[in-house]
Amino acid sequence: MRIKTILREFVPLLLVILLVMTFFRVIPDRKIAATCAGLLFVLVPLALMVLRWKEGGPGFSRGPRTLWWTGVLQFWLLFALPILGARLLFWETAFEEFTFFGQSGADWHRYSSKSYMLMLLLILASHGWAWAQMTAAQKQKAS
Repeated sequence: MRIKTILREFVPLLLVILLVMTFFRVIPDRKIAATCAGLLFVLVPLALMVLRWKEGGPGFSRGPRTLWWTGVLQFWLLFALPILGARLLFWETAFEEFTFFGQSGADWHRYSSKSYMLMLLLILASHGWAWAQMTAAQKQKAS
């Protein structure tokens, strides 16, 4: 398991959390802060997906790769893109006051937080799975 690859994926994802908190502390207009945050939640996973697409990994089999893509895409497609789109579509309405696909803005935010944590967990699990496969292959080769 390449530690550099894991750090290259986790550091930006953790920095997003810190930057989003900073946006809401420093930018007085909540709509602007939310839009900046939404852009980060869309662009950082997109950048990771582009890098991953070019590299192919992690791992020897489709299992770890599928787990990685499932983790990132479930957050990006189900939450990051729709929430940013909803914020822009309902610009004049406070995020907490509108409903989108039958769910309130507050509900979307709550679900997206859990989805983000799931993304982090699945990315980490994909690297663990790839490492286990690599270790097993090396042991088998040595036998």
